[in-house]
Amino acid sequence: MVLDHFFPIDLRVENEATSLISAGFKVEILSIAPYKESKSIHFKEILVHQVSVSKFASKKMRGL
Repeated sequence: MVLDHFFPIDLRVENEATSLISAGFKVEILSIAPYKESKSIHFKEILVHQVSVSKFASKKMRGL
């Protein structure tokens, strides 16, 4: 999954990811937002890659 905002702020995405995991899938989320630094974290069996971008770049990438 690719998100153009912070995670885990969106409950719908979290519910979808949890459902996929319970169905036997491995879920990784690429979260592109103005984080302080890029890093990977585990959140409820979900691997979340938080990629830091500037607010300007984040706004421009929303259309992608």
